[in-house]
Amino acid sequence: LISVLMGDYLFAKSFRLMVSTGSLDLIDAISGATERVSIGELRQVEETSNYDLSEEEYLKIIADKTASLFSVSSEAAPILAGENGRIRNDFAVFGEKIGVAFQIADDLLDYVGDPKITGKNPGNDIISGKVTLPLIYSLRHSDKGKRRNILRMLSNGVSEEEFGLVLDYVTKSGGIDYTYRRAAEISHEGLSTINGLKDSEYHRSLLGMVDYSISRIS
Repeated sequence: LISVLMGDYLFAKSFRLMVSTGSLDLIDAISGATERVSIGELRQVEETSNYDLSEEEYLKIIADKTASLFSVSSEAAPILAGENGRIRNDFAVFGEKIGVAFQIADDLLDYVGDPKITGKNPGNDIISGKVTLPLIYSLRHSDKGKRRNILRMLSNGVSEEEFGLVLDYVTKSGGIDYTYRRAAEISHEGLSTINGLKDSEYHRSLLGMVDYSISRIS
């Protein structure tokens, strides 16, 4: 409940701040991002326990529910600076890519994260029926027998004790390694959009965003 109320407060605060700028472009961008967050969250609920979810569909969901906020945050500065062409678009793409990489890394932490650091027990996503990239990849790249067995377990509900079996399956099927690679690939795609910026503390700050988006899983 507290996290929901804090989220509502932050959205309200952001709208007050953006109105104070008097920029209709910024209001439009933030309103669009807010809409995308809602759509992404609804899609995620809709796809609960859908073990046929594709990587493409998964990436679309996390782009909406998470990366849209990274994107509009990155895009806000060019908007307020009066940049409405390529520079604005590059910053929006940068934020989108980093946000996707961040969420992929966050989802991976549900499998490999240290509870002392993350503050939550591994396996929460699996137990609640949330389907993320490590499992999506594994279900499509393991042999039919192993896939059938793991789907039977998932359909009956996974307990905290059984999560170790799912983790073993995902690890041996290559899902963990693949997810590491995809997070790194997408973050580097984002990095390529700002390579032309001159070196400055602001540029280095953006590079820090790239590093942080995946450093939690390295």
